[in-house]
Amino acid sequence: MSLASEILARRMRLPRARTRDVICRRDLPATMDDGPVLLADRWVARDSEDHPQPTVLVRSPYGRRQIVGLLFGRLLAERGFQVVIQSVRGTFGSGGSFAPFDERPDGLATLRWLRSQPWHAERIGMIGPSYLGLVQWAVAADAGDDLAALAIGVSASQFHGQTYAGGSLSLETIGSWLAIVSAQESRLGPIAIGRTLRRLSSMIADLPLADLDQRAIGAEVPWFRQGFASPLREGPYWTTRDFSAGVTRVRAPVQFVGGWYDILLPWMLEDFTVLQAAGRHPQLLIGPWTHTAPGLVAAGHRDGIAWLRSHLLGDDRLRRRAPVRLLVTGERSGGGWRDFSSWPPAHSTERHLWIGPNRSLVNDAPPGGGEEDYRYDPADPTPSIGGPVLLTREAVLDNRGLEARPDVLTFDTQPLAETQEAIGPVWAALWIRADSEYFDLFARVCDVDPQGVSLNICDALVSVAPGEFAGAAGASRVESAAMATPELILHALAPSHPCLAAAAALQYKDLSYERVDLVPGSHVEEMQRIYGEGHGTVPGLLVDGEPVHGSRAIMARLEQLAPDPSLFPAPIADAVREAERWGDEELQDLGRRLPWGALHFRPEAMGTFGGSGLLDGPGTDFAISYVHSSWRYHGITAARLHDDLAGLPVKLDRIDQLAQHGVIGGETPTAADLQIGSTIRILLTLGDLRELIEGRPGEHVARRWFADYPGGVPAGAFPAGWVPTRTA
Repeated sequence: MSLASEILARRMRLPRARTRDVICRRDLPATMDDGPVLLADRWVARDSEDHPQPTVLVRSPYGRRQIVGLLFGRLLAERGFQVVIQSVRGTFGSGGSFAPFDERPDGLATLRWLRSQPWHAERIGMIGPSYLGLVQWAVAADAGDDLAALAIGVSASQFHGQTYAGGSLSLETIGSWLAIVSAQESRLGPIAIGRTLRRLSSMIADLPLADLDQRAIGAEVPWFRQGFASPLREGPYWTTRDFSAGVTRVRAPVQFVGGWYDILLPWMLEDFTVLQAAGRHPQLLIGPWTHTAPGLVAAGHRDGIAWLRSHLLGDDRLRRRAPVRLLVTGERSGGGWRDFSSWPPAHSTERHLWIGPNRSLVNDAPPGGGEEDYRYDPADPTPSIGGPVLLTREAVLDNRGLEARPDVLTFDTQPLAETQEAIGPVWAALWIRADSEYFDLFARVCDVDPQGVSLNICDALVSVAPGEFAGAAGASRVESAAMATPELILHALAPSHPCLAAAAALQYKDLSYERVDLVPGSHVEEMQRIYGEGHGTVPGLLVDGEPVHGSRAIMARLEQLAPDPSLFPAPIADAVREAERWGDEELQDLGRRLPWGALHFRPEAMGTFGGSGLLDGPGTDFAISYVHSSWRYHGITAARLHDDLAGLPVKLDRIDQLAQHGVIGGETPTAADLQIGSTIRILLTLGDLRELIEGRPGEHVARRWFADYPGGVPAGAFPAGWVPTRTA
């Protein structure tokens, strides 16, 4: 197991690895029906390399090494799968020319090649998001009975609907993807991609749009020009790339993972409902994510691993039983994760809102007619604010500035008397006259809080041309009537163990947040400025500007925002709270005093915590001064250090008891795991204490949920006789 895979697996909360020793056999050639050779890497546990076994196939246009290899190769192989990652035609050493979305012939040829390999046997599974999901649909209907499972994230059986959403080209999405795939293989690819993305807004504002490839990368891109010249779904370019007609013929169990703010969600839900209507048993998970959100990647891996283990390896212990799980946003007013038997949820009823007088929205159709008008100026186009976009993480924004424009009409309900939930497809029916034969219409539903902040929930666009009306797929979201997920800002210090606990809780809750690392020394004044007098320690969390100070208070607040998954599981909630209190009030300070105490005796070791090794003479002199200041700040004395060390075995015994009673050390973390584990993690940096801690439940919890610190203080720092010996 590599350090990168261990850290990533913990952050993604993946199931425990089954092996630490995996190998990668690179550049395996597979010849396609028309001659080009595509390259693949095979990942497998070393001790089972020669044993024929089921295979997980991943086909990618984004390479098969680095992050793709880590995510889909090493992480899956460590969890018991044999994985083959293939670079699609024309990418990363595979022969032929890249032809986006036209993946059926090569996909079927690859399956035939895979079946002929001596190390493969029986079942085949596939996994991956976005393009890696489309390649699954490309073969699913005709793959054969040994295709046993598909785990598809943020994808659909056809990409035309998203590319030409409502009949208009999705400029920002196609421009971003053009920049990525055109430059990703060059030596300075990340720099070139970043430069193009920064200039993208100005590029898509220029005409003609057919020359966007020239402006973006300085050359014509054949596939972009072919797709641009064939905008209709029934045109020759898209018909060979549309696999939706075969969805009803797919026999393999299909899992879907999506986000409410994903660019492909409406069409992913179409695929799910088609399978559902055909009597299949697909599984659906939708959370509060955009197309590239880290939380979505983690959820897709967790659920995908469980799905593949069930259908390839016959182990369904991790598989979620509910067919549908949705995150109902508006967590402050009763939202959270819900399980359903179908999509849309059974027994749901439609609600209709009508345009009423004075730009109102009313429950009943008004008796008379009326009209509103606006003027659109192409020289000052209506900006795109928030909503589903390929790369952005800021999908939900305040729309008040947009709504104040003269080319935007806004219609409001009366303030809601009570919380209401809307779950299912959303449609807007409009009757329009215009003095131009060509125009677009954009409709958006927003949630307005008591302060007037207007946050977008869902939207759709249609393009109108003479003689036809290009209807958009229904925008589908879930939103409670309360405010959407709040803005979270964590103020922290990089080495602080309470900050580690708070950050781990945010990650476990899958909540997006901004982290602000303060400068040691000056952090006290900054924290008191933000969080108030007497609150100079870290961490602190701003929840839409509301200050929450201290790791325990932060965890309690996060539990309110996102009750599922819980840090205080119901059967043991009281015990967890008491253990968390003890970890905060009695154990946490040892994580401050003992490391500073050890550095008093070995100040040169301070350099290791910055990753630079032991300090030289001048550096050690500075460290001595800094350590003395820290002793004064934390009230450390030699007598107190001696007492802390003498009392440590009793505290470790209590941690053992908490593990025995199931309060800590489970498959998922509790608040007590994070409070206690973060302190033990920093104590493990002290060589003098490792003999006391290693092999005990505290070490297991600490290493399970927290990455290694970069440095440590060698054994022999504390004076002889200060550190207790471990007894059986």
